[in-house]
Amino acid sequence: MLGGLDPSFTHFGDKAVFVVGKVGKAYDPLAKTEQKVFERVATYVLDNDITDTSIDKNEWVVALVKQKMQQHRIKPENLSMDSTGGGTAFSSLLRRDIGTGFLDVIFNESASDMKFSSSDKRTGKERFVNMMSEIWFVGKELIRSGQVRGLDPDTIIEMTSRTYEEKNAKVQVEPKAKMKSRTKKSPDRSDALFVCLHLARLRHGLSSTERAAPRHTPATPALPPQQRQLQAELAALPQWQPQKRRATLSDLAASVGNWAGAGWGDSY
Repeated sequence: MLGGLDPSFTHFGDKAVFVVGKVGKAYDPLAKTEQKVFERVATYVLDNDITDTSIDKNEWVVALVKQKMQQHRIKPENLSMDSTGGGTAFSSLLRRDIGTGFLDVIFNESASDMKFSSSDKRTGKERFVNMMSEIWFVGKELIRSGQVRGLDPDTIIEMTSRTYEEKNAKVQVEPKAKMKSRTKKSPDRSDALFVCLHLARLRHGLSSTERAAPRHTPATPALPPQQRQLQAELAALPQWQPQKRRATLSDLAASVGNWAGAGWGDSY
């Protein structure tokens, strides 16, 4: 079992959300093969279990995370958390209570050196502005390939509310502050899910099986007889060769006159 945490460091701010998931294999009837998948098991809004706001929220969240990890038998190395902002101090508290080995993810750091897709040879650093953009975009590809199961409606609404843009040939997912200003909502459930997917990718071999759509070269339509004759006459025009006269504009004008006489009229 895996855990993904998006902590919140103050009361009455963003929600602290803990996602539980698991990685396994499932049969894909379309590809007719097994593929590694992630299934969301549960999503906990930890703020709902806080009963005394006079106690520091960090202490509350650490205690609740420890409780949920014991409940779902999640080992420290199978926990990942968003450590952006005030996460360093929070990480110290978490290590004090559950031990070491969990994965700290800092959203505003550089993207990774890993390949992010089976259909793209570029690394995360070559494709994304920052780590948050990589995590969200890779998650989207896993969802599109049918490798993420059990998504709940609230998380889906959050995910589809966030935008992204291309900046200097790199993808940048909308910053949280900008999304909150635009939608009046914070993507806490989605962030917790995507850090959990990131852990599954780094430590449990989850990778997208999505393939780029094959590119079909359209068949060249058969040319009408008059156009075939035009093509043949073009090919017969004098070409540049040593010690031979190069085709001139006069030659071309004369040829155009011949084409017009062959039924093209004045349309050339």
